[in-house]
Amino acid sequence: MNLTLLGYILPSIEDDLLLQHLDSYTNDIWSDVKTKIFFKNNISNNISDRLNHYNINYTEGINKYWIPTIIDMLKEVNTKYVEIFLEDKVIVDAKHFKYTFDVLNENDLDFLPACYFNYWNKLTNWISSYQDVTRNEEFSSMRWGTEQAKISRDYVFRKEIPGLNGDPFPLCTGGIYKKTFLLKTLERIIDSEYWNIIEEKGPNSFDDWAKNPYLPHSHEVWWKHNMDRVDLEYTVLVSDYIHSKADDPKNKNRFYLD
Repeated sequence: MNLTLLGYILPSIEDDLLLQHLDSYTNDIWSDVKTKIFFKNNISNNISDRLNHYNINYTEGINKYWIPTIIDMLKEVNTKYVEIFLEDKVIVDAKHFKYTFDVLNENDLDFLPACYFNYWNKLTNWISSYQDVTRNEEFSSMRWGTEQAKISRDYVFRKEIPGLNGDPFPLCTGGIYKKTFLLKTLERIIDSEYWNIIEEKGPNSFDDWAKNPYLPHSHEVWWKHNMDRVDLEYTVLVSDYIHSKADDPKNKNRFYLD
């Protein structure tokens, strides 16, 4: 696979759960991808043993801002695609995950969501009323970005999913990115006034917790807050088949996204 699993996380879930999530990728995937994972906190021997079992390249005890850390990590990546590793992602069908990645790669698309495929399929079907969407019996592909997020906000897509309160973001941090596209989104933030303030006043410059530069959420939140001023458009592959899911006890209130 022309893919690097790359990530910078705490981790924040219990050891047993993270171990299950690592196992879900299977030996077949871990042996076929490159890896580069940073942990902010020191990890247990149980986790390090499992990482070593799968020959996963990792470093622990890193305490840096998320966006520039990911940029530095990307400079050492030589694969076409990178997956932002999510500690709460579980692969339920490794074979189909690899097949879906092959479709992404063969069609030279920019992004594949990590999970929440029911949500993404509803969004893809809904946006087809406003733009062309390509479909077959297994996948859909669409253009997505700031303009489409504004359409979903202005025409209230959230009514399509009971319980959904917020509008779709123009960009979702969790998933598989074309490396060049991910780098573009990160460097745009580094060039922004938001980042100038962070560098001048530090990580507590904003009341909004999601703007904390130590968090990966700052990546997608910046694009949400700036979508009326900054253009972004890219291609997304959406699988009809659910090969991966989110499984984090802290997020059970997000049942409507499954």
